Amino acid sequence: MFDFKIIFRYTAPLLFIYAAADIMYKTAGYHASSLEKLSIIAFYAAVSSYRLSFYLIGLPVTLLYAAYTPIGYTFGAPTYQYIASIFSTNANEISEFASIIPLKSWIYSLIIAGCVSIFWLLVRKKKISYIRNKCILALCVTLLYFINPSPYLLLETALSSSGQVKAEMEALEKMSDFNDSWGKSRVLPDGYDDYVLIIGESERRDYMHKYGYAIPNTPFIDKTPGKVVDGLLSAGSNTVASLRLMLTLPEDGKPRYPLNVIDLARSADIYTYWISNQGYIGEHDSPVTAIANRADNMFFLKSGAYNSKPTSDYQLLPILKAKVGNEAKGKRLFVVHLYGSHINVCNRVKDFDGFSVIKDEYKYISCYVSSIKKTDSVVKKIYDTMKESQEQSGRTFSMVYFSDHGQIHHKDNKEIRLRHGDTAYAYSVPLIKISSDDTKQFNIKAKKCGVNFVNGLGTWMGIKNDHLMHYDLFSEQSDSATCIGSKAPELEDSAINIEPYLSK
Repeated sequence: MFDFKIIFRYTAPLLFIYAAADIMYKTAGYHASSLEKLSIIAFYAAVSSYRLSFYLIGLPVTLLYAAYTPIGYTFGAPTYQYIASIFSTNANEISEFASIIPLKSWIYSLIIAGCVSIFWLLVRKKKISYIRNKCILALCVTLLYFINPSPYLLLETALSSSGQVKAEMEALEKMSDFNDSWGKSRVLPDGYDDYVLIIGESERRDYMHKYGYAIPNTPFIDKTPGKVVDGLLSAGSNTVASLRLMLTLPEDGKPRYPLNVIDLARSADIYTYWISNQGYIGEHDSPVTAIANRADNMFFLKSGAYNSKPTSDYQLLPILKAKVGNEAKGKRLFVVHLYGSHINVCNRVKDFDGFSVIKDEYKYISCYVSSIKKTDSVVKKIYDTMKESQEQSGRTFSMVYFSDHGQIHHKDNKEIRLRHGDTAYAYSVPLIKISSDDTKQFNIKAKKCGVNFVNGLGTWMGIKNDHLMHYDLFSEQSDSATCIGSKAPELEDSAINIEPYLSK
């Protein structure tokens, strides 16, 4: 006969592991099947049989899941993209990052730690040993890894992604050795004297009035002659992941840093400027910074890595005006990297009269919509600067604006916010070209892959190089290849129209 007291004595502690397992998987960004949950239960049952195995194996796994829970619940599994972003984040951004993590995720973290602690206390108090032989214990833990490595999944993913990032950082350290990777390029005789590449931040195109959003937050782009492309898919869902591919000539989905856009321009004797409102961090701490360091002339508003302060994109304008005013004989490329609609977007619009809403639920969305209008005004002021330069010096110009990636919605208590994510909307970004000789606006609907961006920028600047293929970013021809981002989930996450809730 079954002794139900003994059965209950042995199973009761495991109920707490079952509760923890469900939360551990969900908050780490994974989908937990019954097999995964059973694997975690078996893991804790095995390692709890001896005090040493629990402290050396079980406790570190618990602490890892509990520590990652606030991040995983908000942003998902520790993929390369997020590990790379952590390596490239300064103290100010860490503070902003922490502020958008919902309270619920911290509570989940405590629940995981609490459930495992109760399990361990019950096991020790009742003197339960699920496995009495140390050799069998070692065999079970080893076999468990090969049969279903669920307990180790978070650690394995984090280590794998960190290894990729480490290898990439080592490649960045060697960038100074690749001065002649493009070789010598030539520039077609026609084209413009000055080129301006404006990199937006976290702006998804369906929140822009020009792309159909209800609220008029792009008054300059709406009416200005040029070409507006509906169909660009960024090469990643966050800044580092995207720009490491969009600003280099990638191969097999991997960046080739020696073949970056700055060195491409320089190989054609185009003088290069990089003007940024992103954090500088360190010479090789981020792929974007490493590429920026290749420019002939570089300026970062945030030069201090860990004590940088919030700065407005408007502060870039006098810097750009001064650089544009420098005497020039040949062609020039100006890269202007905005802070745009970065996380904690309400901080971005404190110096801008944007849209305010009645319902607190949509306050963050109203700030996001306002930040896009602010970026539109920054683009206009850059255009005005270039137009003024043309009137004074006769130098023609062409500007391209795009965003590094989009964002997705999530609910933080009662407020709806936007954050990094991996749906189609995280890759859907604007692409706009405005040139000094444009007389009419053209709206183009065509799929353009972010991994082809450097080919497109080379064509835009009229550069010919053996490594480049002709690629018109502004043609009506869609890419036939599958873009990065095309396989992202097509979840219903369309822009929220806050027009009915605007304060009068």
